[in-house]
Amino acid sequence: MTKALLLTTMASLALSAMAMPQEFAPLHNVCREVTPPDADDEIIYEVPDGELTYFSRNCMEFAYDWEGVHRNEIKGSVVRQVKAEDGTLYFSNPLADFTMHSWVKGSYEADGSIVIEGPQFVYEEYDDWNEIWVNFYILPMKQVVDESGIATYVATDDMKYVLKKTDNGYEAADPEMLLGLASYGELADAQGKPTGETGYSWRGFGEYNIQLTTREASNGVTPPAGAAIDKWIYQDPIETTLIDVAFDGDDIYLLGIDRGTEGDWVNGWVKGHVSDGKVTIPSGTYIGINESIAYYSYLWGAKIEYEYDDEGNENAIGTPLEEVVFDYNAEDRKLTLRDGYATCSMPEDFYVLTFYEDVSIYSQNRNVDTPPAKPFDLEVEPWNDYFGAGIMRFRIATVDTDGCLLDTDRLYYRFYINGELFTFTPSEYPYLELTEDTVNLPYDLYDNWDIYSYYNYRAVYFHFELPAEGCEVQSMYINEEGKELFSEITSSGVETTVIQPEETSRAYYNLQGQRVDETYSGPVVCRIVYSDGSVKTVKRMRAGS
Repeated sequence: MTKALLLTTMASLALSAMAMPQEFAPLHNVCREVTPPDADDEIIYEVPDGELTYFSRNCMEFAYDWEGVHRNEIKGSVVRQVKAEDGTLYFSNPLADFTMHSWVKGSYEADGSIVIEGPQFVYEEYDDWNEIWVNFYILPMKQVVDESGIATYVATDDMKYVLKKTDNGYEAADPEMLLGLASYGELADAQGKPTGETGYSWRGFGEYNIQLTTREASNGVTPPAGAAIDKWIYQDPIETTLIDVAFDGDDIYLLGIDRGTEGDWVNGWVKGHVSDGKVTIPSGTYIGINESIAYYSYLWGAKIEYEYDDEGNENAIGTPLEEVVFDYNAEDRKLTLRDGYATCSMPEDFYVLTFYEDVSIYSQNRNVDTPPAKPFDLEVEPWNDYFGAGIMRFRIATVDTDGCLLDTDRLYYRFYINGELFTFTPSEYPYLELTEDTVNLPYDLYDNWDIYSYYNYRAVYFHFELPAEGCEVQSMYINEEGKELFSEITSSGVETTVIQPEETSRAYYNLQGQRVDETYSGPVVCRIVYSDGSVKTVKRMRAGS
């Protein structure tokens, strides 16, 4: 999660005395003569091809929010290292809990150590209060404490962060040195008053005592050749979806029981043993990588209980168990979870990412010739002046007409306009990255430009004015035998009402979530509130004015 950052002219917030031996302030009246950033530096979003290595990162981190600076222990964060042909090293995920898509560079020393030199431009954010872009840099920093006991971090003299070689990875040569996030400009004191001095100000994020351990990206577990892979329902109190299940004798293979590691590419299969009416999976079983948070994922059995804080908030507390246990009814083809399970980021440490309970996994015995249910809640806006497009908004049913859940990888939808099947072309819809003309759009296809997607909701933008009562949408499903099955057609003016919504307010935000005005040039998220209380948010490009 990307956290909000204060700018250098705002007052700092201190960490509570209970959390730290002294107060920490992200901004402080400390200035050092260090190398300023190069104005021509650019954020590295793409790196050259090269040798790829995966690391698991353990460290202590500082993280900042509106309550102040917090210190946390991090275990099992994913770091990718790419070694390019020229020997340059590139590292993903510079800070574990400040999500950035940028990379930082490093290099090898003669003794095999890795050196990361600062400053490196990794992130930018628009300050609409001062109407400027603020650049943020990764750089090595050391702790200083003033006469009042307020501590902060300042840039080191040589701006080098060294990771020395170990038997199975790397560790910080100086465990106290911080690889921190800073901005460059006029400094403020602990009360937020400008000092007139220029330098790097720490922004309350960073990591120290970093340890990198080599790790495989996948666990290598897959069903044996010839094992039939079926789609079974996975159901818990939050979600109902399909996952892959395969049997091989007394072994069962499951793909998808950690909802964050969906996808074959992470090899998220886990293997369990079937015996005496139950399925067991040992705790510490490696699943794969949870890309949504960039942590490794291991399966642990857990006894889950709940406690309440002074404000009545419910908190889950887990006790690790030796294995995950499902009761298995072979006749009904159903697994029912005993106790609970957790996904953790470590194989031998109960460092919890997510708890799961009340899980059942079962076969639904769907008739493969049953067609999909038709789309619903169709709304047509013939023309929107702001977006310069006609818009159809609707929801796609993810079940068939018998109510059985469908595999959304096989689900498509299509449009008819005045009775004619509409064709999407690569030239007219370049952001969809189509390779050829198509009439059937995959369920998961979206670009938040011509197609806005939120669960089963879709808003599709057409580059012309739509007819008020000649718009139709239909679902298409390719079943397991390769046969195309079509839903009934949902029509405007019949199953729904054409809307010409009345706006009550409109606001624009940049991609960092900050509000901008109508003259802003670049990609924006537009949030529109209507008279009926509904809210629409759409990402579009603004050319400015």
